[in-house]
Parts: sequence; structure tokens; C-alpha cells
Amino acid sequence: MNAPISNAVVLEKDGHPAFVVLPFEEYRRLVEREMAAEGCLPHEVVGKHVLENKPLVLAWREYLGLSVEEVAKRLNVTPATVSDLESSDRRLTPARRKKLAAALGIRPEQLSG
Repeated sequence: MNAPISNAVVLEKDGHPAFVVLPFEEYRRLVEREMAAEGCLPHEVVGKHVLENKPLVLAWREYLGLSVEEVAKRLNVTPATVSDLESSDRRLTPARRKKLAAALGIRPEQLSG
């Protein structure tokens, strides 16, 4: 998610950097990173949550490409606990939301539905 930029080309004007040209996928990754820093949700997460009716925690986990086991390990809980947290019936307490967000590498506000 925080991979360095590669294949960027700097265009100069009057001997000074003026523009940067980079592959579209890198541009998209940078935009999503900026949106995440501002607390926004990536389009794919919104689609999973709204269009596929998946709980927000599950949508984030899938978007980030993490397994239930990986998240459980990061939280120091069982996979069953993670599955329970992903349940649409479950409301997250502020403390749990903060821990889960840290485990996913996102902001707590991004887990508010």
C-alpha cells in the first residue's frame, strides 16, 4: 500500500521541474493513499459495503487482501473473533474500532458506517 513511486518522468520548464508523468496505476494508488489519509473510503470498499451489502470491516479486509487469520494475528485474537467483528449485527466500541483500524492500517473513522 505504501510502495515507492517508480517509472515517474519529470518534465522541466526553464530548467526547473514542472510536471511529473507516471503510470496511471501509480497515480491511482497515490490518490487512494491521499484519500485514506483524509479518512475517505476507496471506491472498492464502498462498492463491497453498499452494492454487495458486506459489513464495512469485511469490505476493508478483502480490499486490503488480508485473511481472517492475518487480522486475528495482528489483533492477538482468534479468527472466530475477527469473524464476529465482521458480522453486520455487531457494533464496534470506540476502543475496538481504534484497535481494528490500527491492525488494518487505516483510520478509525474509516470503520464508521
